[in-house]
Amino acid sequence: MKLNMAVVEADKKLCSTERKKFTWAANNFNQAIDIAAPTKTIKSTYDELRAAWSKAQKKHNEFVKLLPGEELGEDWIKKLSKTSSKLELHVKTDSYSVLGI
Repeated sequence: MKLNMAVVEADKKLCSTERKKFTWAANNFNQAIDIAAPTKTIKSTYDELRAAWSKAQKKHNEFVKLLPGEELGEDWIKKLSKTSSKLELHVKTDSYSVLGI
């Protein structure tokens, strides 16, 4: 199967955009936690973080379908997954049950 490199590059840029959105959302969530923002703000930033993670995963999965396995750079999705898991654990262990999370 011959790859359409224009499609691959366009999809790669979309992955990069979703990765940046996730990083932005993770930073906002961490900042809300660090400054002890109101519960409503923490909940909102957490919801944004979860949505950004979902979009990043979806875009990654779409990108994976375009390339043979040996051509994939999986480091970025692993890094985002680790960050997402770390933040999820932070939420579950730091008395945010009021958030309904």
